[in-house]
Amino acid sequence: MDDSIMKKLLMTLTLLALPFHSHAQETDSVTVEIEAAYQKYFSDFISRDNSAIASNFQVPAMLGVRSQSYMIAKTVAEVEEFFKNAPIQEGYAYSTLESIEVQQIKPNVYSVDTEFSRIGQIGDILFRGRATYLYSNDTGEWKIFASMGVLESN
Repeated sequence: MDDSIMKKLLMTLTLLALPFHSHAQETDSVTVEIEAAYQKYFSDFISRDNSAIASNFQVPAMLGVRSQSYMIAKTVAEVEEFFKNAPIQEGYAYSTLESIEVQQIKPNVYSVDTEFSRIGQIGDILFRGRATYLYSNDTGEWKIFASMGVLESN
């Protein structure tokens, strides 16, 4: 094959691949941003600072615990009140994040699936669970707009 034809073919293939590479880089950076946003929420949860926890949500937000009692919080104060009254295992000291998976649902909407353990004051495992959160950046920051309960895992 002629060198000039080969160069044109390689240039064309490179140009065609650029949008895919760019999209993959964008998705990776969004995943990193969402994981950081989740880590902030997780840290706020461990500290049991209900005001800080609520700051991770955009309202209205769907909230639920163990798939039993879902509610729509219309204000940040309602999110704060929800976490103030949410049940937690007796003797709870902190949580550990076992896994996190971020998936795009549609542009600007991502799901975050997590597995975690709640650790007691003497280092015992009180609970192992799974939860799913939906994030969007409608406010210019990645915030949770829905939490899908806490399910006990084995």
